[in-house]
Amino acid sequence: MGEEISEIIEDLKEYIRENPSDPFGWFNLGAILESKGEIDEAINAYKTALEYDPNYVQCLTNLGVLTEKKGDLEKALELYNKALAINNSDTITWFNLGVCYLKLDNIEQAENAFTKAIESDSTNSSALFELAKLKAEKNKLEEAEDLLKKAIEINPSSKEILSLLSRVLSQMGKKQEAKEIDDKIKILFDK
Repeated sequence: MGEEISEIIEDLKEYIRENPSDPFGWFNLGAILESKGEIDEAINAYKTALEYDPNYVQCLTNLGVLTEKKGDLEKALELYNKALAINNSDTITWFNLGVCYLKLDNIEQAENAFTKAIESDSTNSSALFELAKLKAEKNKLEEAEDLLKKAIEINPSSKEILSLLSRVLSQMGKKQEAKEIDDKIKILFDK
């Protein structure tokens, strides 16, 4: 596997030598380097791609994720917002923006971003789950329950989603439903 990735990287570098202004080549190199954990090299490749196409939404988002991983949350927000100014319906960017806002303890902005991610793609179970957590923390249990039930339809074997749904149902006094969810968790995960 490692050998195959090294070959792909060499092929991409050769392609880039022949087509140095192709942002897609630079983006692909960045994505492969990122998958190998070579974060600084990936960042450089993404930045080069953006020199040739400053409106490359997926590249802005990926660069935002890596910038966030390196701890520069404000720069990550800037990159996500730039991507969303170009494509306001990119669910992945909205989701990543929400996660970044959570890290900054900006709950209202995180809630807004997760809502936008769901509006862009109602099957985004991660955004449904994150928004449900925020609703549950605000004691908006009915809203949390609705979001979690939608998330579980999409991802029926998520222990994380099932566990939160059980807790929310229990807090709402729906003890029998909570017990059924707990039983399902035991069947799925206690082996």
